[in-house]
This record gives sequence, C-alpha cells and structure tokens, in this order.
Amino acid sequence: MNNLFNISSSGKIELNVDVLAIPPFEEIWNRDKTETKDKATMEIKYIVYLCDYNSPYNGYSSKEKEKKIRRDIIKEDKWNPDQLILDAIKKYEDLQSTLSTRILKSAKIGAEKLSEYFENFDFTSLDDNGKPIYTARDLASNLKSVGDIVKSLANLERQVQKEQLESDSVRGKSEIGDYELVD
Repeated sequence: MNNLFNISSSGKIELNVDVLAIPPFEEIWNRDKTETKDKATMEIKYIVYLCDYNSPYNGYSSKEKEKKIRRDIIKEDKWNPDQLILDAIKKYEDLQSTLSTRILKSAKIGAEKLSEYFENFDFTSLDDNGKPIYTARDLASNLKSVGDIVKSLANLERQVQKEQLESDSVRGKSEIGDYELVD
C-alpha cells in the first residue's frame, strides 16, 4: 500500500491527500458537509483502526476488535456501518493486501481458532463409546506447540510491518498538514 493512512506515534490518523481520489474515501469525505469534517474523520478513523496492520486494536480477536473500535471511536450505540463504509473497508483491505498480509490474516484466523480450542477444551467430553475425547496428553502436546506458534505469528507481524515501512513513500518525508485526522 502507498501509505494512504498512517497511525502516528501520538495515535492520530494521518491522511495522505491521495486518498481523496479513491472513490469510497472521497465520498465519505465529501458527504460530510461540515467545515470540521468530524463525521468523516470519525468514520475514516473507524475504518483505519479496523483494517490497518498497525492498529492499536490488533490485540483483540476480530469479533471483539470491531466492538471496541465502535465503542471508542464512534461512541454512538445505534451506529452501524453503511454500505459506503463497508465499501471503504473492502477497498482499504484490497489496497494493503500483499502475500504477506494475506498469510498474516489467515494465520490470525487460525490462531483465534486455536485459542477457542483451548478455551473449550473439556476433559469430561466422551465419545460414543464412553471414552474421553481429550486427554491430558493431548492438551500437553498442543500446549508445547503454542509457544512456537505465537513466536511465528509475532515474527510474521513484524515482517508485514517491515514490508509496509519499506513501501512507505510518505512517512517522515512530507507533512500531512490539513488532512491529519485528529482524535
């Protein structure tokens, strides 16, 4: 991705002026007729925090992430993303998609499923013959592998971040100025 958005060290969303030429984002910006563009800013922040690989919300599961961002950024109980927001989310995901980001996304989905496996592990579950489905040995064997999986996932995340920094054409090289989206 050509760094359409940047999450600064202070937590501000910085908007590259080129993003306003991309239809979903341009429409979000233009439909907010106010001078301050507060609604457009809020909606774009929602999209970036939801989709960006540098989002501070990436530690949450995908289910929790959206809820937390909606609560923290939108702050409206009845708000739901409309079709334009959904189109912008899809566009943002497409624009930042590389082989590494697709692998990372798939790996995170797998890690979430593994987490659910451990959360639902039940020694009392029996098969049709009355034998335990899971044993302590199963749990111990799977737990041995978890550390390596977590390390591999962290390494993959660093690789994706490095890849994005290397393709960055704006960060630290120009001023964003008028299009900086403040909190």
